Amino acid sequence: MDFKTNAEFTMDGENYSTDLEFAFNNALTLIYNIKPVIYKPVSVTVRADGETNTASVTWGDNKTITTRFNYNLNASSKSLTGDASFTTPFEGYESGEGTFSFTGNMESWRHNMQATFKGETARLEAGFTTFGQIKGDMKLQSPWYNADGSFDHTGNMENFNCNAQLTYAQGKTIRASTKWDMRSGVHAEFDLNAPFKRMDGKFRYQEGNTKTVTSEMNMDGEQIYTAEASMLQTQSNINMDFSFACPVKSFSGKYTHTGTMRTGCTATAEFTWDRTNKMSADWNVSLVNGFATEFDIKSPWKNFSGEVKHHGTMDNFENTLSATYETGKTVKLVTEFTMSPDFMVKTTLTSPFENGNGNIMYRHSGTMDNFSCRLEGAWEGTPVTGNLRWNMLSGYELSVDANTPWKRFDGTFKTNANVADLSSEASFNWGTENFASTLKYNTRTGYSGEATVDTPWRKMSSNFKFAGELTNFESDAFVSWETGKSITAEASYRNRIASAKVNTPWRNMSANYRSTGPIENFDSTTDFSWETGKTITLEAKSDTRNGLDTEWKLITPWRTMCISAMYDMTYKVAGELSWETGKSITLEAHADVASGLEADVKLVTPWRTMAADAKFNKDTYNTNANASWEAGKTVGIDITNTMRDEHYETSARFTSPWKNLNADVTFDGVPMKFRSTQEFVVGDKTIKMESALNMVDAMSAESRLETPWRTVSFKVDQSGDMTNFNGDYEVSWETGKKIASTVMLNRENGWISKVTVDSPWRQMETNARFTGEMTKFNSEFDFSWETGKKMTTTATFDMNPLKGSWTYKCTTYDFSAEFQHTGEMTDFNNSAFFQWEPTKKVEVASSFKLAETIQGSASYKCPQYDLGAQFQHAGEMTDFTNSAYFQWEPTKKIELASNFKMADNIEGRASIKTPFPEHREFAASFEHTPTSGEMSLTTPYTEELKAEYTYTDYYNFNSKLTHGTRVYTSEAVTTWNNGVQTTLKYTSPEHTMSLDIDHQGEGFTFKNSVEAKYDSQTYKLVSDSDMDTHTYSQTLETPHQGFEVSIHVLSANVQHLSRYA
Repeated sequence: MDFKTNAEFTMDGENYSTDLEFAFNNALTLIYNIKPVIYKPVSVTVRADGETNTASVTWGDNKTITTRFNYNLNASSKSLTGDASFTTPFEGYESGEGTFSFTGNMESWRHNMQATFKGETARLEAGFTTFGQIKGDMKLQSPWYNADGSFDHTGNMENFNCNAQLTYAQGKTIRASTKWDMRSGVHAEFDLNAPFKRMDGKFRYQEGNTKTVTSEMNMDGEQIYTAEASMLQTQSNINMDFSFACPVKSFSGKYTHTGTMRTGCTATAEFTWDRTNKMSADWNVSLVNGFATEFDIKSPWKNFSGEVKHHGTMDNFENTLSATYETGKTVKLVTEFTMSPDFMVKTTLTSPFENGNGNIMYRHSGTMDNFSCRLEGAWEGTPVTGNLRWNMLSGYELSVDANTPWKRFDGTFKTNANVADLSSEASFNWGTENFASTLKYNTRTGYSGEATVDTPWRKMSSNFKFAGELTNFESDAFVSWETGKSITAEASYRNRIASAKVNTPWRNMSANYRSTGPIENFDSTTDFSWETGKTITLEAKSDTRNGLDTEWKLITPWRTMCISAMYDMTYKVAGELSWETGKSITLEAHADVASGLEADVKLVTPWRTMAADAKFNKDTYNTNANASWEAGKTVGIDITNTMRDEHYETSARFTSPWKNLNADVTFDGVPMKFRSTQEFVVGDKTIKMESALNMVDAMSAESRLETPWRTVSFKVDQSGDMTNFNGDYEVSWETGKKIASTVMLNRENGWISKVTVDSPWRQMETNARFTGEMTKFNSEFDFSWETGKKMTTTATFDMNPLKGSWTYKCTTYDFSAEFQHTGEMTDFNNSAFFQWEPTKKVEVASSFKLAETIQGSASYKCPQYDLGAQFQHAGEMTDFTNSAYFQWEPTKKIELASNFKMADNIEGRASIKTPFPEHREFAASFEHTPTSGEMSLTTPYTEELKAEYTYTDYYNFNSKLTHGTRVYTSEAVTTWNNGVQTTLKYTSPEHTMSLDIDHQGEGFTFKNSVEAKYDSQTYKLVSDSDMDTHTYSQTLETPHQGFEVSIHVLSANVQHLSRYA
């Protein structure tokens, strides 16, 4: 059985190793060499052939101990014993003798040795076994030096642990351990702990969906380096990352690729060095529901990002183009177009530049009974907008608003037109002055309502609520104005008990009512109070079961009054009102209705007594009445009537102590056709009125009033019906003074009307004409007064094609407006203008066409400036071009253009041009082929930014980023030659970095090399594993003095020969 083992350790440029060689072929040879950590090299040699047996130990400067020995081999007991003599280089110990013994075989043995020098004895004992586990031990005892050590090895060649320790001097121990596991990947660890140095390290390679490699080494509790790498690859995804860190430098990187070019893909690359320095690039492309691509580049010096998006259909899409540089500085252009459910075109430009932000939008939606229109534009926050909304689907809603650089106004009106649950609101805003009002009324459960009025000068609100019936209810009301000023009122009635309360800013008031008994015989109390302690009380009693017997008492802070009344069902009435002591008013009355009416009444007061009597004949309607007061003072009236067929006469005579009055009335005819006279004589003054009316055929009426002071007459002649009539109307007074008016209305074909008024002070005339229907009509209206003063307005409207006009002319102003819409929703033109004064005009125009090329335009012109915008889109989703511009003033123009094509290659470009010297032009482009790509960005603020890349597969690609004269490159090269070889390289104007990974072999027989370079500094980690020879080694090279380590863990060559007998 022959074998060799070797272990080597390198630190600080020094090698520390141990070798063991054993051979047994007719003779036994054992050679053991050790280069320890703290001593000079030591060599042990044993040779035995049965006749000449020698052993020697050499160390230091050729210092040797030599022994000659004899031995006796007992095959049955598997033991070896013997004695020996030896020589040494030590003074006083030049020669000596000893014994030794060996028991067992090469799988398990014990060895003892004893040496004596001048009466002083040293002993060495050692053992080794492979039963259960491989282990061994050694112990040295001598008068000069003592030492003992042990080692053990458990497991198999795929998974084992090794431990060893050596104790020397007094209490000084060196411990070492290694672990090796190849059952799932490769996992190796070592640990060396000595009084003078502590080192440990780990290495792990993990198979699976994600392949990972980790390695680390530590010395004296401080980390020398750590390294990690991983890769996950699926059908459409790749994830790779690596990192390396040591006390003087660290760097890491990541790369991620997800998806395919057909369904959309994203890629991310990141490189970090010195922990705080990072450079990254992100890019994605999506062809799902349109086209979208984004990129983002970040570095310690400057960041760039951008996107191009187009999604939707040909009748509903959105385009977005943006570019971002520095922090928060973005130039973005968004175009939106939709034809359903509304027609809308909108373009928005945002940028960080002064005078570099604007938008324009036109929208039309709805039907004739529910629609809205909007046109708006803005540049640098100065908007020009206009809106019109109409809704009559449920109730009525109307809103109009306009916002210009000079003034803003808007107004709204809304009502649900439901009387049972009415809700209305209206508002009007003019500049900074706002007016608003609301009204709500509900009768579904009782009655409730509220109203508010809000003006620039005062805010007012009110509400009320009434719940229940008139015999059982609760109600309240509230009115407020100004801050904190309000009036509230509450009232309720239930079970013949009522209460009311009113609170105002000036005074609070309350009232209560209570009643007992039925209505024909009841008692009630009513009180009214205000301020503190001030109350008015009314007490009432009433009995109507047999006529009327009632009494009412009123108690106030100033006076108490009482009133009583009695009626006994025979038309006899008596009543009394009393106040203060002894003061009263009495009333007595009696009536007889047998043949009409005969009645008398007498009233007695503390100041005067009055009496009256009256007679009325129910057959002739003749009437006589007299009233008297004081002695000899009487007033009387006597009325006589005459009636026959259609003739009626009546006369009345009134006598008094002062002046007499006579009246005579005659009436001939029927209510639809009659003549009538009325005459009144008062003293020597007579007033007479004559009237006539005829409504049998047409309509005519006249009336004349004669008085001692003035005569006035009125005349009306009218013919026709409500669809076609003429009327003459006249009022006259004094000689030659009159007001005459004519009215003409014809509604048989449209609407034609004319009204004239002729007066002593002014002549006026108005004409109105309306022809056509609501879908197509013409209308005119004029109003004139005095000579040469006239106001005229006209309006036209046509739904096919859609157009309309409006004019207004008067002596001081002329206004006119027109609008026109031609074409279908896929191809139309719009135009409108509003003009006042000959040279002042606002014009608006827009057009749109949806064909092979989609194009549209909009313009706004006013006396102060002109605005214009246009866009065009040509091609399909895989091959199109876009262009647009926005212009104000003849030389101020912003132009935008973009194109995209997707065939075998994918390419696109976009540009923005402005009239601003400091923001003149922006441009971005990209091109992507199955094996390469290119992107560029040009702005006025920095030099051109250009990115290029080539692509073979997921493992082989390179990229180049150029910023002016600065160039940044990255490269990945991977080959598969008996393993995998990958090189990652990055260069910049300041630094060059690379990472080379070479893994060759299969299973547990491989060579693995990882080399990282940062400028002129190189870090290299080499691992070598040979399963056939059971050899594993690992070497780390760094540019830092004192950090180079090489470890050879195990080297063994075993041959199975015939076992000795």
